[in-house]
Amino acid sequence: MWENIEKAGRKLQEQMEELKKNLCEARFTGKSFDGKIIATANGLEEIVEINFNCDIKSENIIELEKSILDAVNNALDKVRNSLEEQARKFTEGFNFNDID
Repeated sequence: MWENIEKAGRKLQEQMEELKKNLCEARFTGKSFDGKIIATANGLEEIVEINFNCDIKSENIIELEKSILDAVNNALDKVRNSLEEQARKFTEGFNFNDID
């Protein structure tokens, strides 16, 4: 019985390490509502890139700030949705009945 528990624990640890690696490499792109800003986050909810599709010198700073927030929040929403989906898949595959 303990051997099966240890085996299941090792398998779970390997799966968690693989998931973490995949989350670091995953990219989720969000755009502001006006399309002027594009933000990219990884699966760990870290912003890794921000791109401006406008002339910053001529932009209203308040509008630009709102666009940045829109793009970042859009990218992070995509990360959270992906995390929920992966967590659901991860727990579906784990069978506690195998631990006898």
